[in-house]
Amino acid sequence: MLIDRIAQGVGEKVERLNGRSLVCTASFAGKDVTLAKPQTYMNLSGCAVQELVKRGNFDLSRCIVVYDEVSLPLGTTRFRASGGAGGHKGMRSVLQALGTEQIARLRIGISGDAAVDDLTRFVLGRFKRSELVVLEGVLDRCYSALEVFLEEGIDRAMSLYN
Repeated sequence: MLIDRIAQGVGEKVERLNGRSLVCTASFAGKDVTLAKPQTYMNLSGCAVQELVKRGNFDLSRCIVVYDEVSLPLGTTRFRASGGAGGHKGMRSVLQALGTEQIARLRIGISGDAAVDDLTRFVLGRFKRSELVVLEGVLDRCYSALEVFLEEGIDRAMSLYN
């Protein structure tokens, strides 16, 4: 949702197929960026990211992975400059495929009030109306946070948005 929000904000659509991802290139926060949405299962998303990095010859120090995090409350955001996957299978796939933990990430909390019994059903399910209100605000905040990340770096983004 955030990738689409950014694309929409800069007048683009993430719809061109590049390997196993839908992508677009855009100018965002004064930088030329590639926005990508892997089209694999979440726990295989590393394959899609690896393809993009190789095809685009991207410098990993200038990349960021954005993903939802059920272990964080809805609306919470957390930047990290590097580190492990913390149990997130999609991020684990990315780290394994890239062969490094040295990649920035922005985690967006999606956990609601109730305990999650069926993680797959929860993650693939729809948000409640009340959650969508919170989500709209967090997407706006993440949009601004990524602008700060691109303009001022991960440390500044962490200090403002964690």
